[in-house]
Amino acid sequence: MEDDEQAGGEGYLFKLIADTTVARMLVGNKCDLEDIRDVSVEESKSFAEEHGQFFMETSALDATNVQEAFEVVIREIYNNISRKVLNFSKKNKCPPRVISWLRY
Repeated sequence: MEDDEQAGGEGYLFKLIADTTVARMLVGNKCDLEDIRDVSVEESKSFAEEHGQFFMETSALDATNVQEAFEVVIREIYNNISRKVLNFSKKNKCPPRVISWLRY
């Protein structure tokens, strides 16, 4: 795996435009085909960790971790938005009813 976060690379562009509510996950698909693996689990985990991403292996064939991967991403987006709302409300001294509305 090569690092594409240098100026001009796709990862660099993503970091420039990504909002703080974005959740990034590296998904290794086809984990049911262990015998023809090109990238090791350890290498994938390491790459994801270095780039501040979650890592999970999935298989669409037998539905291994497919729902779980979506749940992890959704949970992280929710947590990021919640933190953003709380920070916004502290900074702007929003009344509690505004904070409740922003959460939904």
